[in-house]
Amino acid sequence: MIFRRLLLLMLVCLAGRLSLAEETHWAYQTPRRTRLPVVQQQDWPRTAIDAYLLAKLEAAGLQPSPAAERPAWIRRVTYDLTGLPPTPEEVQAFLDDARPGAEERVVDRLLASPRFGERMAVDWLDLAHYADTHGYHTDSHRDMWRWRDWVIEAFNRNLPYDQFTIQQLAGDLLPQATREQRIATGFLRNHMINFEDGVIADEFRNEYVVDRVNQVATVWLGQTIACAQCHDHKYDPFTQREFYDLYAFFNNVPENGVDGRYGNAPPVLAAPTREQQKKEAALELRRAELTRLLQARALAARADQAAWEKAGAAAQAEPPGDMLAYLPLDNLAEGQTADRAAPDRTAKVQGEPYLLEGKFGDAFLLGGDVSIGLGELPLASDKPFSIAAWVHPTTTDAMAIVARREEKTGRGFEVGLREGHLFAGLWRTSPDNGLATATTAALPINQWSHVTAVYDGSGKASGWRLYLNGQLQPSKVELDALAGSTAGDGVLEVGRRGEEAGFRGLLDEVRLYARVLDATAAGILAGGDPIGELLAIPSDARTADQQAALQRYYLEQVDPVYSADARRLAEVVRGLEKIEREAPTVMVMQELAEPRKTFVLEGGNYRFPTDEASPGTPASLPPWRSDWPRNRLGLALWLTDPAHPLTARVAVNRYWRMMFGEGLVATAEDFGSRGERPSHPALLDHLAREFVDSGWDVKGLLRSLVLSAAYRQTAQAPAAAYAADPQNRLLARGPGHRLPVEMIRDGALFTSGLLVGEIGGRSVFPYQPPGLWREVSFNPRDYTAQVYQQGDGADLFRRSIYTFWKRSMPPPAMSAFGAPNRETCTVTRTRPNTVQTALVLLNDPTYVEAARCLAGRMLRETAQASPEKKHDQGPPPAPAEILESGFRRLLARPPTSAEADVLLQLYTAELSRYQEDPAAAQALLAVGESSADAPSTASEWAAWTVVANVLFNMRQATVK
Repeated sequence: MIFRRLLLLMLVCLAGRLSLAEETHWAYQTPRRTRLPVVQQQDWPRTAIDAYLLAKLEAAGLQPSPAAERPAWIRRVTYDLTGLPPTPEEVQAFLDDARPGAEERVVDRLLASPRFGERMAVDWLDLAHYADTHGYHTDSHRDMWRWRDWVIEAFNRNLPYDQFTIQQLAGDLLPQATREQRIATGFLRNHMINFEDGVIADEFRNEYVVDRVNQVATVWLGQTIACAQCHDHKYDPFTQREFYDLYAFFNNVPENGVDGRYGNAPPVLAAPTREQQKKEAALELRRAELTRLLQARALAARADQAAWEKAGAAAQAEPPGDMLAYLPLDNLAEGQTADRAAPDRTAKVQGEPYLLEGKFGDAFLLGGDVSIGLGELPLASDKPFSIAAWVHPTTTDAMAIVARREEKTGRGFEVGLREGHLFAGLWRTSPDNGLATATTAALPINQWSHVTAVYDGSGKASGWRLYLNGQLQPSKVELDALAGSTAGDGVLEVGRRGEEAGFRGLLDEVRLYARVLDATAAGILAGGDPIGELLAIPSDARTADQQAALQRYYLEQVDPVYSADARRLAEVVRGLEKIEREAPTVMVMQELAEPRKTFVLEGGNYRFPTDEASPGTPASLPPWRSDWPRNRLGLALWLTDPAHPLTARVAVNRYWRMMFGEGLVATAEDFGSRGERPSHPALLDHLAREFVDSGWDVKGLLRSLVLSAAYRQTAQAPAAAYAADPQNRLLARGPGHRLPVEMIRDGALFTSGLLVGEIGGRSVFPYQPPGLWREVSFNPRDYTAQVYQQGDGADLFRRSIYTFWKRSMPPPAMSAFGAPNRETCTVTRTRPNTVQTALVLLNDPTYVEAARCLAGRMLRETAQASPEKKHDQGPPPAPAEILESGFRRLLARPPTSAEADVLLQLYTAELSRYQEDPAAAQALLAVGESSADAPSTASEWAAWTVVANVLFNMRQATVK
């Protein structure tokens, strides 16, 4: 009994100690500044970083390693800050710079390079699990590259990390949010999206929100909060309720859990390219100028309008003339009919209509099998438009007047007749995702009626207004569930919708407008005289609306100055709309007008909601300020509060890992109780405080890291030093780990002269073994990104960050080096050192072609550098000179005597082989699609290609 009581007491005490430890866990305490430690070797530290590191080394009885050779340092820092090696000219300039501050000048130059943003973005794409496909079984194409461009640009302009955070989590919620700030929120839309048949929308919408919670918790908090999705966290102080309080921040997006079949899933944003933005800016200036002119003319024309009214000049008003298309349908020649709105455009007629007397002149008599194609005119759910026509139906069957429909998706719109009623609808995917409305009254058959359908671009069924003979009609909404834009491919047709709903009867005077027509315009088009009726009313008896309608008509239809500028403005607006229509899109965040309720899910199962949850943060972390909004913007402000204990620590730790190979906290994704404690707690706190106090200056932080004495150390050390600290946790030697695969590939392209330096843009398709995508493809006829189509030209030689990333089959040459599939957030990549990596470097066409081009470069450069060769005198450059040229390009140093002996023997043996087998030399030199003049004989070039290929495979070429 006594023993059991003692055991119980011990357990209670242990529980209390665990509880206390939980409350005081180091990561949940605000970072504190401490005094720099006193060290014995006072001449070694160059920065505060070094003092903290040296104190630990001295306590462990270790000494820092000597500084790396200057060529090794510039190669290391150039790779670390740009992802590329230095050129021989940059190395030599650094070696020749004997002035104080030479290293600082190199670092400042590298930080200012546009290559910096590309290098930094690679790691951020892993965190965001960026990919070019949706994932899951079908894994079809999506477009998020404009968000990738935003990340690169943000790093290049050194956007402070707090703003970098706020814009990606809540850019759309900022006051007067810019397009770029909205693009930034694509960070939260990089998750996988499912649209397989039979899946449940609520289930996968829940998956997307859970992904956002886990992603934000990992990237900014360094916490494994995913453990709290189903129950309270077993090790860290996070309850299940707190998980769903965080969930509530991200549960207010107007998204469908089953979407993305045809590309980006809404909400989406048109994100023009830089070139398109230049055109857009010029058009915006022109629009502003024309708007000012129109406003001034409206004031100046009052006297002219009064005179016009007095003269009763408008006996019969003319229809609005700013038409997008106008088919009088009174002529037919060679299968075409005139489009009077665009003299250079004709409408193609399929089928055989008859020309009969119409409402005005002739009209087309259609028998249900005729369509008139107008091309790809920009009528979609996100822009206003109006359609008007005279119709003489002979049946109450379903008939299209004007329609556009994509056969596979059902995406498009239609204005037509259904059971005699005027009908209008827009669809993203038929039949459920769209808008539709119809008049309550039916049109008469076998007589002329004028119909006008007006849509305001609101994305709501209430945005339709239907007129019959100039009178607005009561309408009944049949569908009001549009998610996403209806813009797409497909020819706009008059008289038919694809193979269906052919019009039967007479059709005349079809007009399309890229704007909302008002009741006055609808009345005029229907043959009425609303303007004459207004003029008959004494001016002092007209209502404000009547006077405004009269002024609008006068300015737009009568006044020559105003109407001319209005036409110019309409052309400018069409130009802007064309840019937006052709611009790439990006999936972004957006808030629902009415917040969606959030519930704690029993066992994390979407089918079992329990208690309602509301936006909030864990109690173990800093409290919420009353002036923060309870939305994603408030969450971003909470994360970037200077007193937050985790955000700066987690970020600094990742940047440290980038430069030194391992974080001060080795478990960079887990700062919780199950993660490792920091190797240098005081240093981590010092860097976190410096980072925040600097204004979250990322470039400034990196500058301090790479200019430290610790970073300058050689990576080589005696065996005893390796044994004392095999993982280099005390930093007794410099970083010497394997480069990320993007740097290895980009370095090979760069040293060979193949790298294309264009920054940003769509993803590209470099060399890849054929057939791999087919192994995971699903119905290539109906879905995108199922068959790999290798690019050509410059696309083969872009930087690796632009390589198309298919989640179910990531680029194989990158996967071999530990690149993730990006299905989930990845903080730390593996660094495999297997035979696969060697096989890739020796056999992948990228590296074989790069070796060929590097070999050619080595031969040309040494020939040009040799005075004798320049004058065609004396012997050609010695093989040792050629080999040294390759070493200096790839490793920033000459070869050692041992390296030279082995590689020159290899060259001699390969030269002999290719001299005996010229066909083999030609086969090797034919690898890859780049071309260049032969720098020497084929056998010599091929032999040096083999040597260059081995250089790429050397350990020294693939590590810092």
